[in-house]
Amino acid sequence: MRGEVVTHIKSIVLFVLSVSFFLSAIGTSHAQGPEIMVSEEEYDFGEVKQGDVLEHTFKVFNIGTETLVIQKVTSS
Repeated sequence: MRGEVVTHIKSIVLFVLSVSFFLSAIGTSHAQGPEIMVSEEEYDFGEVKQGDVLEHTFKVFNIGTETLVIQKVTSS
């Protein structure tokens, strides 16, 4: 159970870092094409007891003019 929680948290952190990197790469231009926007860049679960089940949803939006494709999300 704890391993699942840790894996889930790592997945979230990696996803947020990946999205943040992508956002910094595209800058603030409003050019043609997909443009990603995330509801928040990070979330702190605070102190977690072993066995606790944690869940948090990051909302991802495409504010661009073309289809946004997220091809891969990985955890570390």
